[in-house]
Amino acid sequence: MAQAKFRYDQGRLGEAKSEALRAADVFEKLGAAEDLEECRDLLRGIERRMTELVNPDDESSDDDGDTGDRGPNTHWVHGENIESTVNM
Repeated sequence: MAQAKFRYDQGRLGEAKSEALRAADVFEKLGAAEDLEECRDLLRGIERRMTELVNPDDESSDDDGDTGDRGPNTHWVHGENIESTVNM
């Protein structure tokens, strides 16, 4: 799960999704309900950000000005607040 969060914070969403899916599978097998729910929350966040990057003008996206749990390398692109994928 830590790897998934790390990749998410870096803006490496595909890798974050893969790591989170693996973690969710392990948590489910172990019966770790709280960890599984946290992992599912992260997966929802990843999916939301991936959708925002593909459809930046989508009116259904969360555009309340809040950057939420986005990382430190946030930039504005097409009116959307997104993270840079450049490793710093």
